[in-house]
Amino acid sequence: MGIMTIRNACRGKFTFFLLAFVMLWGHQPGFAETQDVEQLRQVAEQGDAETQFSLGQIYSFGRGVPQDSEEAVKWYRQAAEQGHSRAQFMLGDIYAHGAGVTWDYQEAVKWFRLAAEAGDPGALHKLGLMYESGEGVPKNKREAEKWYRKAARWCQKAAQQGEVDAQYMLGSLYSTGKGVPQDHNEALKWFRVAANQGSAMAQFKLSHMYANGMGVSQDHNQAVKWLRMAAKQDFAAAQVRLAQLYAKGQGTPEDHVKAYAWLKLATAHADCGRTGRESNRIKDTLREQMTAEQLAEAEQLTAELRERIQASKSQ
Repeated sequence: MGIMTIRNACRGKFTFFLLAFVMLWGHQPGFAETQDVEQLRQVAEQGDAETQFSLGQIYSFGRGVPQDSEEAVKWYRQAAEQGHSRAQFMLGDIYAHGAGVTWDYQEAVKWFRLAAEAGDPGALHKLGLMYESGEGVPKNKREAEKWYRKAARWCQKAAQQGEVDAQYMLGSLYSTGKGVPQDHNEALKWFRVAANQGSAMAQFKLSHMYANGMGVSQDHNQAVKWLRMAAKQDFAAAQVRLAQLYAKGQGTPEDHVKAYAWLKLATAHADCGRTGRESNRIKDTLREQMTAEQLAEAEQLTAELRERIQASKSQ
């Protein structure tokens, strides 16, 4: 979830939507019908901040409407200006990654700080990252650690109360040793708790820990299990990694058809930047090794997987 220095708008949009999916998906009501969106718009236009924030999410994820980052920015901003801390966090992240706006790290810091003052854990963590990297503020490790510690304190309390975002973030803090002593066992514990609640990013992290034997005995079968769960939530990074494992036959039988299908899904999100280039490189390699029949089968599987994912999003 770290802020990365991003050099092109295409990659920035991917990072933003990836983060938005991780932090917010699954915690707001689903709206799959255009009629629902229009009803929300009527309420939002009357100034309801929570509804404005929900519309921002809907346009971020393309639920019931075409995905539209500029429209998402519009509604997040209206909610943020009314003091909605989650909207402030999302607006800060948008400015940090240039999704629908021009990159502006100072503007990102402004919105992160407002959200942090309201106790938003993501914003606390983001401010730590920005002070650590010197993006939008002077580089200051002491100030970064201050925000990490604040994030850790909030996450400890909220995680114990069952907040899935806090559980994931607490695992991340323990994994990196930011704001708390580095402890892979504690990281594994909280990633597992969040993963069992459906957090795609936690599932992805848990898979990574099993694959690398971090805080647990190395187990490629478990790694594939959790990776598959994240991939089915349309998490592009998990889809790419799962495809790599199918291509190699690591932790699962080798299957180029499934590998190719998951890569096709991933590149729908990441058709540029490092993730997209890696996906296309693997696809090109697989294509040379596959028959016409296998490629046709992979296209059919891609369509089936996409339909299942869209159906799950509408629930």
